[in-house]
Amino acid sequence: MQFLFEYLAKLSFSLGAVYLFYLLLLRRLTFYNCNRCYLLFYTSICFYLPFIDISNLLGWCKMGNNKVFNTISSLNLFSVSNIADTSGTTDQLFTNRVNKMIGFLLISGAVVLLLRLAIQYISFFFS
Repeated sequence: MQFLFEYLAKLSFSLGAVYLFYLLLLRRLTFYNCNRCYLLFYTSICFYLPFIDISNLLGWCKMGNNKVFNTISSLNLFSVSNIADTSGTTDQLFTNRVNKMIGFLLISGAVVLLLRLAIQYISFFFS
């Protein structure tokens, strides 16, 4: 479940960056086909960007001593060591329950929106 939260955070950040670039630079241009291609292409790439691991690249470029990269890497709240250290405690049980509830809410929201889309799709063909 922690991987899902990390993936959603990275996905939201990358989609926000793509949309911000579009708003600031491309929105007022009249190359509509190019704008559509940009939005389709880079939006689809954003779904795969969170899976890219750049830790080997950072070590190869000797950026491990950089203050920014050390700060970003220390923000990993859901590491395996944190979970293993507190296994069986009440905090861990509470965290597991909260993660399951959030997962249930996400899945139920997706199901509701999928049903809504199906109803709109069916009503589109019958109208």
